[in-house]
Formats: sequence, structure tokens, C-alpha cells
Amino acid sequence: MRCDHDSVIEVDEPLYRHLTGIATGRFTPAEGEATLSGIAIETDPGTGLVAKQSPLRVGGSLAQVEPAFPA
Repeated sequence: MRCDHDSVIEVDEPLYRHLTGIATGRFTPAEGEATLSGIAIETDPGTGLVAKQSPLRVGGSLAQVEPAFPA
């Protein structure tokens, strides 16, 4: 089982361990350029609630996305 892009740790071994309870190999890191994915938020200082939110994706093979508002 694989994602459509490489993850930090391949899915095969962790999934097998979870389903069977048996470790058969070592975790192997993905190769290639890493991607930082997250979310940028701006809060309202008066309420402490989120005022704006925007996805963030930098590097790797996925589409680059920068926050829609200044940091």
C-alpha cells in the first residue's frame, strides 16, 4: 500500500505491524525532496479565535501553496 506520493515512512511495514502484531522489517524513510505541509492561521487578539486560515505547502513534488495573507 502506497500513497500517491512518498511519505516520511513507507506505509507497508507500519500497516503490517498494526494488522498482525508482528514486526518483519525496519521502517524505511522515503527518498527525495521533503514537503512541509501545514496551515497558517491568523487569530483575532480580542477573541482568541481564528480570523483567517490558509494552507501551506513548501518543497517536494506537491503543488506549492503559500498563505493568502501576509505573515
